[in-house]
Amino acid sequence: IIFLIFVAVVFYIAQEDRKEIYIAFENEKEIICDNFIVSKKLGFKFDKNNKYRVSDDKNSFILYNCISKKTE
Repeated sequence: IIFLIFVAVVFYIAQEDRKEIYIAFENEKEIICDNFIVSKKLGFKFDKNNKYRVSDDKNSFILYNCISKKTE
């Protein structure tokens, strides 16, 4: 039972981090993806087929793999 509680807490924290990164991108904040700075101001936009993928027509990133610039 303790293991299940642990898994639930880890899953919840991961979801909150994903939501924070998504909201940061939506609010035109800079995020870091694979050592690239990514933001709407730099020409990145959401992929039409996947709301968690952003692209600038040259580079494409999944927001799950990015970090918020304020938490680095």
